[in-house]
Amino acid sequence: PQPIDSPEVTQIASAISRLGVVVGVPDSTALRNLRLSPTEPAHLADAVLAIRERSEVDPARVGLAGFSAGASIALIAAADPRIADDLAFVSAFGGYSDAEQLLIDVTTNTAVVDGAVRPWQADEGIRRDITTLLTNAAGSEADAAAIQALLAAPDRPTAEAAAAALS
Repeated sequence: PQPIDSPEVTQIASAISRLGVVVGVPDSTALRNLRLSPTEPAHLADAVLAIRERSEVDPARVGLAGFSAGASIALIAAADPRIADDLAFVSAFGGYSDAEQLLIDVTTNTAVVDGAVRPWQADEGIRRDITTLLTNAAGSEADAAAIQALLAAPDRPTAEAAAAALS
């Protein structure tokens, strides 16, 4: 994940703000350290609550937008009962709903599109971050071993079999 002051994040936030939108870019120590914490969606909901309280913000026009891992977190955060009924929008770009499928796709350089396996390759930095993030998220030694077997899989069927060993 990019730090909140990276040029890419700053450029996107600035472009959106030029449309008259107040943009908040929450920081996550866990994500910066490639750790996925179950508290991340609540952290994002807290950011929404903080932005809503600002005097220059119309609380009826607050929403969430996320990219990549942030898209998945934004979708989960949108269900938080503290904000769910009051969000004006939720926009997710490039998120995955299934970490196991993501790991298979990244490992095998393929993706299932319209029911067919097609070649696909993640950027090397994203590939590294995703494999580190998901390996760090393993709930047990058995899961960590299954993830390592999946990462070593030479093809999609072998990766899918290794993924089936995850709890």
